[in-house]
Amino acid sequence: MLQTYVNVVTLDSFTAAHRLDHVDFLKVDAEGHDFQILLGARRLFSEKRVGIVTVELSSTWNVDYTRVWQRLSPPTSAMEHIAEPNFASVVDLMEAWGYEGFLIGNLHSTPLLIPVSGENWHPRFDIC
Repeated sequence: MLQTYVNVVTLDSFTAAHRLDHVDFLKVDAEGHDFQILLGARRLFSEKRVGIVTVELSSTWNVDYTRVWQRLSPPTSAMEHIAEPNFASVVDLMEAWGYEGFLIGNLHSTPLLIPVSGENWHPRFDIC
């Protein structure tokens, strides 16, 4: 089996090493490790040094999402317990740093931008 080793750094340490004061747009798509990526940018977020962040919801985020994706269990919602990290935990984390969350998608070819932070949150948003 071929193994590849890569150096891993947090976004906080990368931006410090490269003297980046601000990130205008951050796209996180880390195949299930997205929550950990966000945690590695806690200084950037707490100091409001990131403008816009997108995070892709993935079937590999937790065991419940994976089971639904593989059709081993029916979809559930956060009204029941969903393993963490999940969409709700990302929204909570980003809210703690002063960011607002939105769900982006489309329904019948109509683009959607749905606010999900604070009073807009509903457990049905975390359906896996």
